[in-house]
Amino acid sequence: MYLSELIQAYYEYRPHASKENEVLVNCPFCADNGHSPDTEFKLGVNTQKELGHCHRCDWRAGGRNLYSHLAEEANVHECYETDTEEHTLEKPKKTEFTLKRVTLPKEFEPLWQGDLDSLGRRALKYLTDRGITEGQLRRHKIGFCGTGKYGYRILLPITFKGICVSFTARSFVNAEPKYLISDGEKFLYGWPTKRRKTRCLLVEGPFDVLNVEHYTKDFDVLGKQGSVLTDLQV
Repeated sequence: MYLSELIQAYYEYRPHASKENEVLVNCPFCADNGHSPDTEFKLGVNTQKELGHCHRCDWRAGGRNLYSHLAEEANVHECYETDTEEHTLEKPKKTEFTLKRVTLPKEFEPLWQGDLDSLGRRALKYLTDRGITEGQLRRHKIGFCGTGKYGYRILLPITFKGICVSFTARSFVNAEPKYLISDGEKFLYGWPTKRRKTRCLLVEGPFDVLNVEHYTKDFDVLGKQGSVLTDLQV
């Protein structure tokens, strides 16, 4: 097995932005060298020269030694191969999907604006009792429905470039089922982020996102939409 084949089959990688034949891998050796596990793709590997160097823990190796260490970490027992041909990695395939607009129910009312009726105030109290702030209501465009299919439910939309692509509806009167999700694709609540951070926390659902947001500025916080993690969410 070639080094390039080993990485493509067993490691998550990214092509280097400017260096040809070089890819970036989450370094599996950082933890052994006194660092926390690498989640920022700090191990650079030149698949043509067969040289690897981590810019975080300074681990480095080349040739057969580089292959052997990576194969051992991946629990691979294929023999090392090399030749004079150039073996480059394909770019990782991205999940393809088409964003479809989801229309909020006509009964939807925003909770970040004033003039709420008694049912709106009840929905707002439910949220404030769970620690949700006025700023979060506005930032996440949170509202409610008083009647209709989603009556007596908090609506938590997911928007992209101003377009609603999905929403979760949570009962605030203990009705069953507690959660309803709009038809179509299921996304991660909190997605898309502004990509200001290099790491994220994946939590169970939308309300966990809203609560964890209060306590971390170092991570983007994303929550499952639904009971299982779909391929698109991954």
